[in-house]
Amino acid sequence: MIGNMQSLHKLSNRSDKLPNIHDLVSAKYLEEIFQVTHRTIKRWEVKHGWEPIRINSKLLRYHKSEVEEALGVTLDRPR
Repeated sequence: MIGNMQSLHKLSNRSDKLPNIHDLVSAKYLEEIFQVTHRTIKRWEVKHGWEPIRINSKLLRYHKSEVEEALGVTLDRPR
């Protein structure tokens, strides 16, 4: 029981550091609105120094503010 409580405590502390889901955008969303390929999004990630949030090995999210600043745009609704 104590081990479970310690694990929950670690998760609750970690969640304080996780970004709000509404402050993130998916690579797929960026591909759609800019009409570019997945490879272009990866190039922008490297070029602009974006720090992606890795949900799992295939699922990435980018900080909306980083994307807006780097590309000089305002994204209306996050995805």
